[in-house]
Amino acid sequence: MLTTWHCEKHKRHPAFPAQRTRSAGSLPADEFKKHHIEYSPSEKPKFRLYLDLLPAHNSGRVCDFTGLGIWLSAFFIFTDTYLGIGDKFAYLLLIAWLTRVLAAPVWLRLFLLFGKHRVWAVSAFTSALITPMALLVAPGPSAFLPLMVYAFALGFVESGGAFAPKAIFGDVVDYDTLKTGSNKAGSYYAIEGLMQKAAIAVGGSVGFYLLSAFEFNVKGGNSAEQNFGLFLAFGIAPPILRAIAGLTIWGFPIDSRRQGIIKRRIESRVH
Repeated sequence: MLTTWHCEKHKRHPAFPAQRTRSAGSLPADEFKKHHIEYSPSEKPKFRLYLDLLPAHNSGRVCDFTGLGIWLSAFFIFTDTYLGIGDKFAYLLLIAWLTRVLAAPVWLRLFLLFGKHRVWAVSAFTSALITPMALLVAPGPSAFLPLMVYAFALGFVESGGAFAPKAIFGDVVDYDTLKTGSNKAGSYYAIEGLMQKAAIAVGGSVGFYLLSAFEFNVKGGNSAEQNFGLFLAFGIAPPILRAIAGLTIWGFPIDSRRQGIIKRRIESRVH
């Protein structure tokens, strides 16, 4: 909600004119009175951030994390029951996560050169291409080496998708600060974290449902049709959702130029 602020001479507050949210509670009102600042809440809601920016960001995140949840539900089963190298599963995870961390500086450089949202979209597209490649690996002990390469490649491209959304969410918070005059980063990140966990949980449920629908047996001895249920959960559904996430985020409206404008306008109000 926008709020009109007045000092003793009924002039607007110089830092963030006419901006405060009711969600902050009564504490700001008490502080204003101490400094002889009067305010009156507006009747018309102005908090429109979700209608402006967050659908593009959140829909991309929901698709991405739902796909991740489906993929995670089937990853160990694919490695253990289908490929027969379940004892190497921990090594595959270690390779993927170490690669994701070590690749972060490379993606940071790409963010600066091409923009965060475009790089995130490319990361999602590339991940969608690499994810089903594991289905080409033949079962048996020899599957470990190609799956190591798979884990390395997937960890590298998903590093961009791991770091870019948080940075873009910071741009959204800045935009909200510019529009409303209050910083609600904590609230937004809490909502985003809840949404992330919910999407992964839903994705995991979908993954297990697919396995159940095709009557996949984790003990082995599955037919081609039963294996297709595993393939659907591991290498078909997740890349489709990640590709949708990339398409959704490609046209995100805040690029580096617009973020620079937002930052300068916020700083001009403070100073």
